[in-house]
Amino acid sequence: MIVDITILAVLYSIGESLINLFTVAVVLISLMMTLVVYAVYKPYAKIIYPPHIYPISTVLIGVTAFLILFQREPFIAVFSGIVLLGLGAKLRFEEAKLERLEKDYLVFVRYFSRTFDVVKNLPESLLGVLRGELGLMKTYVKKMYNRTLLGIDKLLIFKLMSTESRSHLISMGNTVISSTIEAGGDLGFIGENLSRLLQALYNIRQRREQNGRAFETTMYTLQLTSAAVGGALVAIVGVFINLFSSIAQYSIFSLGSVNIQQVQTIILLVLIFLSYTNGFTICVAHGKPLPICIFYIGVLLLITVGGYEITLILTQRIFTTLFSPNGVLAPPS
Repeated sequence: MIVDITILAVLYSIGESLINLFTVAVVLISLMMTLVVYAVYKPYAKIIYPPHIYPISTVLIGVTAFLILFQREPFIAVFSGIVLLGLGAKLRFEEAKLERLEKDYLVFVRYFSRTFDVVKNLPESLLGVLRGELGLMKTYVKKMYNRTLLGIDKLLIFKLMSTESRSHLISMGNTVISSTIEAGGDLGFIGENLSRLLQALYNIRQRREQNGRAFETTMYTLQLTSAAVGGALVAIVGVFINLFSSIAQYSIFSLGSVNIQQVQTIILLVLIFLSYTNGFTICVAHGKPLPICIFYIGVLLLITVGGYEITLILTQRIFTTLFSPNGVLAPPS
């Protein structure tokens, strides 16, 4: 669409008006599609973020988009991409750590339920579990054991562990375990079935994560390709406008009056806006909440601006060299 609209605008003297309408159409369509995707499937946060993370990430996305729209400078987009990527990488690191913690929690549920079914005592069960390999869960189990020695209520002990882990999966599992202990149920039987259920849920998440990574790679490739095509198109059109307007022998047809710098800026803005919508779409494909999408938006902004500017500069140099006085396609004097 970028190629067709730009060429039509140049050849048929439409100018920038059609390109501006095209920009508005792309923005509205992309925004509508994003809202529809969010309405159909609202991402589920598997990590319990502090309440301030959501407004901060939303404001950060809005501020960077506002700066890029009104400054219209590539370095602003690059700076915004670096900021978003840095903060998003921090959230991704926390999420990756949580995934390892949840994997170790599955082992804890299995060991603890079997031990408690035999011992029937919470402190001794936790002490017995501590002798095994728990990975990241060992710190949390030590805290639980120390709290039992201080006489803290059983339900509160598991609730505190859920809050500190910030995991929905762990919170659900601890609710079942603590309720079973409090009611005097068969924790051995319930724990075994709970472990299988949580393992199945964890495996589903992992498969979805793999599908999300495949979709993420595809979106990066498409975004980079679109940016390269846009940059090459603007460079080629700019070279030919200068060539046909300055050489009478090549004036086979008249070209429209187009400000190539404005066209270059508009196409870059369209690609940058698509970086925001595509970043949110990748986040939905992964099944992750809004704060995580700032990471994908940051990556897409850097890919877009880098691919666009590099292709633009290289294409301009290639065609300028070809049509130079000593070039291969130099016009007759």
